Amino acid sequence: MKGVRPAGRSLMKSIWRNCMIRARKSDLEGFLFIGDPHLSGRRPGLRKDEYPKVILEKLKWCLDKAREQNLQPVLLGDLFNYPRDNPNWLITRLIGLFSKYQVVGIYGNHDCYANELTDDDSLMMLSAGSHLPLLSEDNWMEMEVDGRKVILAGTPWGKKFPPSKKTLKERFGSMEARVVWITHHDLKVSVYESFGRITPRAIPGVDYVVNGHLHHPVETVEKEGTRWCIPGNIARVKNSDATSKAKPQVLTLRLIEDSWKEEYLEVPHKPFEEVFHDSIRPPGVVEELSGTVVGLRELLTSKTNDGAMLDDFLEANFESLELSTEVRQEILKIKEETANEWKE
Repeated sequence: MKGVRPAGRSLMKSIWRNCMIRARKSDLEGFLFIGDPHLSGRRPGLRKDEYPKVILEKLKWCLDKAREQNLQPVLLGDLFNYPRDNPNWLITRLIGLFSKYQVVGIYGNHDCYANELTDDDSLMMLSAGSHLPLLSEDNWMEMEVDGRKVILAGTPWGKKFPPSKKTLKERFGSMEARVVWITHHDLKVSVYESFGRITPRAIPGVDYVVNGHLHHPVETVEKEGTRWCIPGNIARVKNSDATSKAKPQVLTLRLIEDSWKEEYLEVPHKPFEEVFHDSIRPPGVVEELSGTVVGLRELLTSKTNDGAMLDDFLEANFESLELSTEVRQEILKIKEETANEWKE
């Protein structure tokens, strides 16, 4: 049929192309950045609590805190843990929540099934309905803070970053604005050095880069006037040693007398032991069995409703099998399709 958009193709370019978003409030003092909520209608990663309700409450706490402190709330990607098949009640709750606040953000790798956001992804419904404006090089938010023009732009997962000097000059060079940029990328910082792809560096004209995607906070890195912040995420998804030590937090950024002030706020949360099941190990493992066979037996005896044990098994064996990135992605995609059949 002529005029009908083929399934899977994205509305992104037609919805938010060359769009400048104005802040609703004229007296904002800065930003509150929210990392990776990973919302889901089912429990991920051996969580034993009412995960959807708990994370929605955390998200609401963040938005209330932003309003209370007169800050613009910003999502750093991965609003959803699964890109599709999220329950209608969850989408409805988010629409109701976002209608009370002007939230902006970018999409992350968990938000899209393909290499970019498409019509079939849950986040597209929020974007197409103008409930969550998505930022990019072409679609930025403009506001005035402490008498200075401030620009908030972003680069979603999978898109090239940083932007070229030419792009920055053409977009913002004549504005005399303070520029803050949000991303959802693999940065080469601290404990993420081994698989990071982007090394923090100076970006002329950009004061701050605030990155989602990396779940555990990393100390701010400064490179010749550009500060790179990794606040971590607000949702503890996996049962791991690193997660057991993590404290969900958000980053606030205020412009005061032409200088930025960073502050981290801890998000209310329960102790690790109260929200996660213990890692399960089958009794009487036979030593002669290879690690792979033992792992497969563990999967058969320890199923979770989102395949959390399968995630652990795959990650543990990817390195030993020396699989390429492309093969890993295909395996994970098949795993995700299969896990959808297990949901409650």
